[in-house]
Amino acid sequence: MAPGACGTLSAYLTALEPRLAMAAPGCFICSYGANLENENPTDTEQNPPGIPGSGLDQVDLLLCHAPQRSR
Repeated sequence: MAPGACGTLSAYLTALEPRLAMAAPGCFICSYGANLENENPTDTEQNPPGIPGSGLDQVDLLLCHAPQRSR
């Protein structure tokens, strides 16, 4: 799997899968604004519709997991 896909998948699973105790995305996490400024191509799944417009950013995916206790 390509490194970018691993970071995207890790971030999404960290936010959505309660069985995970920890995750360490190796890439992908920055800001939507930075992606627009650097003009690097991104895949559609890395820019979900409505997310940037709602004020959320990529780091918010990790914050979804933050309140969970360590096991």
